[in-house]
Amino acid sequence: FSQKYDFAQFEELYKAEQSQLQAIKQLAKKYDIENPAAKKDVGQFKNPEIQQFYDEFLKQGNKNLEEALKASSKAEEVAIQIYLRSIDGAEKADTKFVFEQLNIAAKNHLRLLAETLEEKEVDYKPEHLDQPDYNRIIHSSLEPRPWWRFW
Repeated sequence: FSQKYDFAQFEELYKAEQSQLQAIKQLAKKYDIENPAAKKDVGQFKNPEIQQFYDEFLKQGNKNLEEALKASSKAEEVAIQIYLRSIDGAEKADTKFVFEQLNIAAKNHLRLLAETLEEKEVDYKPEHLDQPDYNRIIHSSLEPRPWWRFW
């Protein structure tokens, strides 16, 4: 959405997401496992569930700025769920650390998106986190920036 809307937050989110994908790619390469978010081409994912989510994300977000903010919030909710499952299932310390940092980033993004939605007086209800977990995240302070932002 960074090219569609004149809204700096989308450019920052895009840059952060690229760094996060790079971290996952490096882990996949290190442990010789398939990257679940691997792309065939721009916007084309190997995993059909990721492809469907991405297509719905674009469809919603291309409607208008408010819908793009909602779609981005929903994507961060999904990311948080994925990262929490990955933390729980991590067998290696470095893998757990990377997913913990990714989770911090996703929660920070969700906080910033929630703040923007509130400023724009846009009603948003979480779809992938329960309301108490969502509220706990958005009403807590930003966490220190993850390590990959300094590369």
